[in-house]
Amino acid sequence: MPLSPDVIGRGWAFPFGVNARGGIAMAEGDDEIRQAIIMIVRTRRGGRVMRPEFGCRIWEHIFAPNNAATWTFAEHHVREALGMWEPRIEVDAVRATPDPDVDAIMQVEVEYTIKATHDARSLVFPFYLIPSENENASAATDAAVAVLEPPGPPAKALPAVAASAQPVSTNTMSLPVPQAAPTPRAEEASR
Repeated sequence: MPLSPDVIGRGWAFPFGVNARGGIAMAEGDDEIRQAIIMIVRTRRGGRVMRPEFGCRIWEHIFAPNNAATWTFAEHHVREALGMWEPRIEVDAVRATPDPDVDAIMQVEVEYTIKATHDARSLVFPFYLIPSENENASAATDAAVAVLEPPGPPAKALPAVAASAQPVSTNTMSLPVPQAAPTPRAEEASR
């Protein structure tokens, strides 16, 4: 049974586009709600100048590793954003899981019920994580160290040698305060 636009609403399609007649493309019914959910989750909080609180905090974790802690944060932030910005639905469940094929993708599934019609729906969208350079660099460093270190007991540490015989001072150096240049009237008064 198609949902009545009077019950759910009607609005501009997201992403913004034009229809076959050259007018603004519109979305209505359950498609309008689906587009609104996607818009909320894909908008970074602070990304809209006139409404800085709008959006989802999932974007704070774009450089996070694809692990259980990141999944938990993603679930929490998506639930929080939809609870705040989409009053036409009841969020039943949010699940974030790693993509089985690509390590840098987290799949976020939202199960929701449209309040006006009690129609249960589900939406899955990918969230792309960017691996940090530190993770890649530390993994490469660990691999290089494992190859270069000879097996056996570790070598004895060398004794520490002072870099300088000069005492170290913790006082900060005070700089001279620049004096204001005399004004022409001050020079004339002094003559």
